[in-house]
Amino acid sequence: MNAAVTLKIGTLDFNNNFDESLGIIFDKVDHDNDISIISFECDEPEECSLLQLFINRSLVFDYEWTAYKLANSLLPAGGFYNRVNAQGQWKTFYVDCIEQMNMVSIDEITKTLRTLAADQVSHYIESLESRKVPSWEEQALILNGEMKPQFNIQKHCFSIDNHQGGEQISGYVEVGTGVALHFNGYGDLTSTDDSGTPLYCDLINGELHAVIFGDINLEEPTHIINLEAAKLSNRIS
Repeated sequence: MNAAVTLKIGTLDFNNNFDESLGIIFDKVDHDNDISIISFECDEPEECSLLQLFINRSLVFDYEWTAYKLANSLLPAGGFYNRVNAQGQWKTFYVDCIEQMNMVSIDEITKTLRTLAADQVSHYIESLESRKVPSWEEQALILNGEMKPQFNIQKHCFSIDNHQGGEQISGYVEVGTGVALHFNGYGDLTSTDDSGTPLYCDLINGELHAVIFGDINLEEPTHIINLEAAKLSNRIS
């Protein structure tokens, strides 16, 4: 029993790149605006020459197949999804079970997060994001230049010694669109334990500010300090 394959690809991309010498016979071709949805049968969908051709030529597509038999074994439905991100980097997502695509266990994520050190959280979140296949709509925004690159968030751990002989305070700095300081044992009203940001530095109307949440029971910051007067150019010689 062959697999029934469904290919979703831009009509222009398909017309400009399909090679008739591959010998693939299509059962059905439908068009939805500028998208073509093509159906055909294949005995080994994961090894299809058409799939490799479109991957090699960096084309956006969805390529899915139904369960099929190979050497008396029933193999599950699956798919390949070729995507490009806002930085122009291509990635081919492989899903060996369609029903599991983009599904995650909240219990699994929560359990894992509780065991991670602060500097490991960002890497875990990135691994979760890498499992999600961007939707066709998200991909269209990127191709049209309407989706901006995501900011690369970096985390750096630190510790502050207590010169009075008490315990030191540890935490991490999170650098993204601004600079956030996190301290173990401190937080803010709207964040979970140890993920809060009592001190945040950002540009507001083009000027550097320090935003301080000095009271965990208040949603609004207790202090917003404009740091423009601290510019080196303002030093009085």
